[in-house]
Formats: sequence, C-alpha cells, structure tokens
Amino acid sequence: MDVTGVKAQAQCGSAQTVSFGRRTDSRPRCADCPIAGFCDGKELVALGARVGSRRIRRGETLCRADTEYAALYVVRFGSFKSQMAGSDGRQQVISFPLPGDAIGLDAIAGDRYSTDTIALQDAEVCSFSDPERSVTPEASGYVAAHVRRLMSREIVAKQRCLAILGTMCSNERVAAFLLDLSTRCSARHWSSNSLVLHMTRVDISSFLGLQPETVSRALSQMQARGLLRIAPGRQITLTDTAGLRSMLGAEAPVPDRLPAKSRPSCAVALNG
Repeated sequence: MDVTGVKAQAQCGSAQTVSFGRRTDSRPRCADCPIAGFCDGKELVALGARVGSRRIRRGETLCRADTEYAALYVVRFGSFKSQMAGSDGRQQVISFPLPGDAIGLDAIAGDRYSTDTIALQDAEVCSFSDPERSVTPEASGYVAAHVRRLMSREIVAKQRCLAILGTMCSNERVAAFLLDLSTRCSARHWSSNSLVLHMTRVDISSFLGLQPETVSRALSQMQARGLLRIAPGRQITLTDTAGLRSMLGAEAPVPDRLPAKSRPSCAVALNG
C-alpha cells in the first residue's frame, strides 16, 4: 500500500481549508481552543508566561537544528515531523508532534535546537519565549516544575521508541506505531480506531527504522488478517485492536475515553 501524503485535513475529521489571512490578534485564544483540555502550554499561560502565536505553512521549518534556542512551542493545530541528521547524513524522523505537544524541549539544556521540525500541513503554534523568565518570580518555580514534567514525558516517549526499534521485528514495529497513534488520538478525544495517515511511507519507515516497502507489506498483511482496513484517502480503520496488541504480547485494549458514536474520526494530518 502507498501511504504517501495527500491534501491536508483538519485534525478532527472533516476536510477543511485553513485560511492564512492576516490576523489582527496574535494572542492565543485559549478560551475557545479545542485542545485546551490536553494542551501542554495551558499551564504556562495560566502562570503568566508571555505567549504569542505563529502560523507555519506546510513544508516550512519551525526550528532548525543547531540554531539558537528562541522559544518553546506548543502545537495548536496541524502537525509536524522532527528529524535529525545521522552520521551518514541521512535524516532520521524521531517524532510526529500533534496538537497539544511541545516542541523545542531539546534546546533548553544547550540553548540550541538539535532537530529540524517541519510542518506537515498548514499549522499554528503557541510560542513561549523563555517561559521560565517571562513570569513573576513567584511563578517561576511552578513553570520550572511544569517544564520538567514535559521533559520527563519526552524521555518516556523516546524510551518507548527505543524499545520498539531495539526489540521488535518489522510487523511488530508497524503494529506498535498504529497502536501508539491510536492511544494519542484517544487522549485528544478523537476516534481511536479511524485514523487518516497523511505522513509519507518514507517518514513512517524512517521513524521505525524500516524500508518503505517493508511498511507497505506489513500493512497489507495486517489487512489480509482482518486486523485493519485500508480505504481510499489513506484512511486506516483498526478493526481488531486486540489482535494488533496480541502481536506485541499485550491483551489490554487501547484506551477509549468517549463512546465510539460520539467521536469524530481522527485525521491525523501528517502529510510529508
């Protein structure tokens, strides 16, 4: 199966056109933001950190490796891929930030970004310029604690990725990728079963340490086994999540926060 990128869609299901006209108000609109409930930047806003917003077109770079740390970003809508150059010069995809995720934590220690972070669709981020210094002295300790929590969560995600790359065969890696994406969608109150993959198969294979043909073959085999269904528009429906999890030796169901009928399909909007 070819899972190359297609036209961007909004992250909550239906296709929408994102207008990039001039904005008269660059402040983030937290009160009406659909991701406020799980946004990594919500607490920073509440603590008084200076925040603005920035719109990025598909294919543009939000932050570039080895450039000076300018801000911590949180995705408001849209999606990104973060990649870094390997020793042979090839780019390795290391993460796919979704709405609510923080970008730029890698730059805090050394004051320089270590990855290129590229918009995979028209997107918007909230930017926090040095959040620990832009709040009152009374709040700085709380901001520092929140940033540490974000860093800890990032470490856990990277450890999970290393476990996938180091201990799983190719089919298991693809299954783990789909299940992890399903869990992330569920946490955002999107459908955990209906996924629209807009990233290229090259990006997926880079992230999983596989060849693109191997990813396509694994998806086709899973469809033949009845574990998922591939539809036009790069939509994948997970028809047997328990079966997918059994490939990893885990029987627990994927977390599900809302009744299936009330949840929109998740257009993850990760186009390359």
